[in-house]
Amino acid sequence: MDEVRRVLAAAGRRLFLVRLLASLTMTLTAALGTVLALRVADRLLILGVPWLWVFAATLGSAVVIALVWCAVRPLGNLAVARVVDESAGLRQTLSTALCVERSDDPWSRAVVESAGEAARRVVVRDAVPIAGPRTWPTPAVVGLALAVVWFLLPPIDLRGALAAEREREQEEKAIAEAKADALQSEQKIRELLAKSNLGDGLGDALGDREAQIDKPQTAEEVRRAAIRKLTSLTERLAAEQSGEKGQKLDTLQEMLRQLRTPGRGPMTELSRELAKGNFDKARQMLDELAQKMGDGSMSPEEREQLKAQMENLAKQMQQLAEQKTSLEQALRQAGMSGEQAKEAAANPQALQQALENMQNLSPEQKQQLQQMAEAVSKACESCSGLGEAMSKMAQGMGQSGMSQDGMSGMESLAGQLSELEMLSQEMGGVNAAMQEAMAQLNKLGQSLGECEWGQCSGTGMAGMTGQWRPGSNMGQGMGSGGPGQGNGEGPEEEAADFMVNRVKARVHTTAGPIIGSRLVQGDSVKGEALAEFATAVQVSSQEAAEALQTMQVPREYHGAVKHYFGTLEERVRAERAKKEAAGDGGK
Repeated sequence: MDEVRRVLAAAGRRLFLVRLLASLTMTLTAALGTVLALRVADRLLILGVPWLWVFAATLGSAVVIALVWCAVRPLGNLAVARVVDESAGLRQTLSTALCVERSDDPWSRAVVESAGEAARRVVVRDAVPIAGPRTWPTPAVVGLALAVVWFLLPPIDLRGALAAEREREQEEKAIAEAKADALQSEQKIRELLAKSNLGDGLGDALGDREAQIDKPQTAEEVRRAAIRKLTSLTERLAAEQSGEKGQKLDTLQEMLRQLRTPGRGPMTELSRELAKGNFDKARQMLDELAQKMGDGSMSPEEREQLKAQMENLAKQMQQLAEQKTSLEQALRQAGMSGEQAKEAAANPQALQQALENMQNLSPEQKQQLQQMAEAVSKACESCSGLGEAMSKMAQGMGQSGMSQDGMSGMESLAGQLSELEMLSQEMGGVNAAMQEAMAQLNKLGQSLGECEWGQCSGTGMAGMTGQWRPGSNMGQGMGSGGPGQGNGEGPEEEAADFMVNRVKARVHTTAGPIIGSRLVQGDSVKGEALAEFATAVQVSSQEAAEALQTMQVPREYHGAVKHYFGTLEERVRAERAKKEAAGDGGK
């Protein structure tokens, strides 16, 4: 059996190499196929694969897997003997000898001896040749395909193309949204400008909506284009606000705030609306008054009250027409003395001469003061015209009605109020358009990630420090320099070190001068409390209670407000008790 075992050992080693070649064929095919797929993916998606490590890992894995597979599943001696029997033509001699080698019967010993003799004649290298498997071209074909792909397939970068497509879609969506926002904001501003006579001229600052918005290529460019147009519009609107009409309306409203109620009568509410600058309501009340006078429903007592009120208002209007306080104050701030400012405000020629002599003012400042002077002059003319019309009405009032001159005065007053109403609506539309434009600028600035834009009708962008110019002081913004209440830094503001020392001092409240006063529309209370006074106290108490609940009044003043209105209510109750007691005594 020694010869048999020698032949089987040699054949087993050769069969191991044959099986190893077959396993390597399969594992190399799989490894090269994996590299081929990874190369194609890298060319299409630009993955940035470390190819040195890939080749080392895949080829090493193929060899290790083939060796482990052949080592873990070896061929037994019986399987090797069958292969040798078949290849050497021994007719199962070696495999039979392995089966009966431990038997002692004569036949078994004869078979073993015969197998030994046959084994001596076997040439192992001829019986078990070392040759590759029939599938050996497969890894070569896959390797050739890998070489073709490696050198001939260009980089395509489908992932980048997909990402670019997504970015393009997102950019188109962002552009569409930005255009929609810009068109919507422009539409709102155009609607507001349409309410004023300046709508067409100022609307030209927006230009052709579609033509100008379609030119930009990105959402940021669309927003910046919208910001440029809105900025141009706000400059035009600011010029209108600080122009002749705006200054005239502001000056006239400032003058009319000084009107006092001309006593009791039909003109009380009309005078209050005039003082508030509500020209439309004042005109409506004048129409109602004319209708009441026309149908004869006005009593003789009301006619006398109306005449006295007209005379009072005409006198106040004439006094206002002679006042040029705002112009004098502006001239004093510009460097004139009190006497020079008063003389220049009263005489246009003296004002022109004084402005020419003032070397500390720039041409723009001189022009602004000149415009302000013209606005004040026209406001005074309006007050004078209103006073003349009221004076005619007062002179035309009689017991039987109003004369022809009085009716002419009423028509003149109605016409002037209509003109002022149109001017107020016109400037109201400009102010509303300015607020909307600044709100849209603020929104666009936030969307671009930039600083916020202030909502100030006189300054423009937030935080900007402008030069002084006259105008309305009702606007609020984050800048400084222009008309309005600016919250920005001053032109010469500098940071400085400071210390805060909190000290609580003991003080004693004593009688002293009045440190503040406020004008309230209403009749003065003389003598005993009347029903109107009680009604006013009740309404004021309710408003004060609402102000306390909504925290419009600081908490430290709550006690003072409650004490004040409580004192008034106690006074009303005391007066009512006195009246009731007096009524019972009379009965």
